[in-house]
Amino acid sequence: MTRAAPRLCRLSIVSTLYKSEHGLQEFLDRCLRLGKAFGEAFEIILVDDGSPDRSADIVKSYIQIHDSITLIVLSRNFGQHQAVRTGLEHASGELVFVLDSDLEEDPDCFQDLHTAITQNNADLAYGVRDMSGTAALRKIPSTAFYKLFNFLSAHPVEPNMTAARLMTRPFLDAFLTMEERSAFLPGLFSYTGFTQVTVPIVKPDSATTSYTLFRRTSLAVKALTSFSSRPLHFVLAIGLLLSLAVLIAALVVLVTAVVERQLPTLSMAILLSIWAIGGLLTSTIGLVGLYTSRIFDEIKARPNTIIRSVYRKNSD
Repeated sequence: MTRAAPRLCRLSIVSTLYKSEHGLQEFLDRCLRLGKAFGEAFEIILVDDGSPDRSADIVKSYIQIHDSITLIVLSRNFGQHQAVRTGLEHASGELVFVLDSDLEEDPDCFQDLHTAITQNNADLAYGVRDMSGTAALRKIPSTAFYKLFNFLSAHPVEPNMTAARLMTRPFLDAFLTMEERSAFLPGLFSYTGFTQVTVPIVKPDSATTSYTLFRRTSLAVKALTSFSSRPLHFVLAIGLLLSLAVLIAALVVLVTAVVERQLPTLSMAILLSIWAIGGLLTSTIGLVGLYTSRIFDEIKARPNTIIRSVYRKNSD
């Protein structure tokens, strides 16, 4: 079972690295200023998710000067959500602040999140992005995904959540008791419960992203199959309705043939119906296969990530 890190400081700042070389120094400087301005003991935990650039080297140069920074290098790229979870497992703060290292989210949004938690006596505060000025090619798929996920899932999530989140230690300890292989963080955070509040965050519409269409589609499939069994119910209902429709059509053809004493000329329609049923059966088998593969992944119980090395100041 995953065990939370011992409590050693007041604030933990957690982020991941993947092609983060550009702007990483500014991100580190701003996080250091944030931690010092907080006025209590803090730590910065960065997880290198198999980044192919110099991100790890830049962090190592900072570690030589700042003992508050920890670098966790994974053995390969496991995905952002898995990398974030690894960082959370090593966080020791009473408060844990999670954000991306690309500076699309201002680290200073911590103040708004902290105020929201304090005023509402909440356990999790997370940023929500205003999508009104977002390009349609990025806005439409995102909106469609959240609508579909919330329609299918028993644990809906807030649309357009950002990576910026601030959580308390009780919330994090509860979250870390879940050991799913396919981590979809927004869904897991929603499932964890406690008191959660949203904070509007301004985030630029960046033209570049490390999330390709394939990675976004893969994440969507994992999220839907991890948090909802309703697609199976829908497929069953569609199959029953289609079978009923075919039965009614067969009765109509039979009655017509008896009354008019004329053989039906619906051979092509029947052929198309057979094809439709074949397609439905194929899609049903494919959907069941997705859930079976998810069960297979969970049964194997492989670790979410594999850590190659951990770097801290004055560590061997």
